[in-house]
Amino acid sequence: MALSPGWRVFASFPMNHYFVLWKAVRSSGFPLFPWGHCPWRGTGSLLDPGMKAFLEENTEVTSSGSLTPEIQLRLLTPRCKFWWERADLWPFRDPYWAIYWPGGQALSRYLLDNPDAVRGKSVLDIGSGCGATAIAAKMSGALRILANDIDPKYIMRNAGLDEAQAGIKIAGRNINNLRYADDITLMAESEEELKSLLMKVKEESEKAGLKLNIEKTKTMASGPNTSWQTEGGKMETVADFIFLGPKITADGDYSHEMKRYLLLGRKAMTNLDSILKSGDITLLTKVRIVKAMVFPVVTYGCESWIIKKKAECQRIGAFELWCWRLLVRAPWTARRSN
Repeated sequence: MALSPGWRVFASFPMNHYFVLWKAVRSSGFPLFPWGHCPWRGTGSLLDPGMKAFLEENTEVTSSGSLTPEIQLRLLTPRCKFWWERADLWPFRDPYWAIYWPGGQALSRYLLDNPDAVRGKSVLDIGSGCGATAIAAKMSGALRILANDIDPKYIMRNAGLDEAQAGIKIAGRNINNLRYADDITLMAESEEELKSLLMKVKEESEKAGLKLNIEKTKTMASGPNTSWQTEGGKMETVADFIFLGPKITADGDYSHEMKRYLLLGRKAMTNLDSILKSGDITLLTKVRIVKAMVFPVVTYGCESWIIKKKAECQRIGAFELWCWRLLVRAPWTARRSN
């Protein structure tokens, strides 16, 4: 069995920079916390004793505060030291497994309330995280359960990317990969360097049973970009790419992206029309509603915007003014002071 990740290449910096985005898109057949990193393994565990002691000291076994009090889990809770510490002080990989995510709670609750859905069946829990859904399936009478989770960071580190010289220099630091959950971006200043990084990760992935999915692979660069040919086929070349919401373009022009989000903000504002017209809601509450439900829509992903022209700043200011005028029902011809 294998996990098929897709690779996508894109650029968001000037010069001839090349990028690869690796996103896991399908998986099956891997145990929960592969490579021996589950914090509650039994005798003969591959888990480092020091890591095990650290996790036991800084997490707690709990069954409260969730939709499934029947299930006890080792989690990171507000009573744990690192709940309040800065994220960079945690010495190991991000403990996604130590959070009982809402989606997992809902699914686990459903299985416990509807045991016939899994009784006597084989269950594959993909993206199992803390393993609660797999446990709920077992408690509901499932015949065989396989809890499946992935750890792309493990592969990236084993590929030696942290020590590699290939990458892009930003503020004096060499950066060749960005990681957000299971979205992983490789980057380099030349096509040859990026291919070298890609091959390192590909080889390390194959050791763990992961395969390159050419169909999910796209290439993009801020300079001349040629198609890549690999063992599995030809990678698609694109001029823009959606990454974590914002659209990344080859020419680095974010004006279209700003316009798109401003239009989404206008739509969000007009959807609140009945609320803004209500006489039962105070003006202060309406202002808070706009700040909570409209402005975040516009500013989502704005950290990646590159504002080059004064007109773009004016366009953002005009949108904010339009929101406040709509809120107080002031026509655009009216002159109002703050």
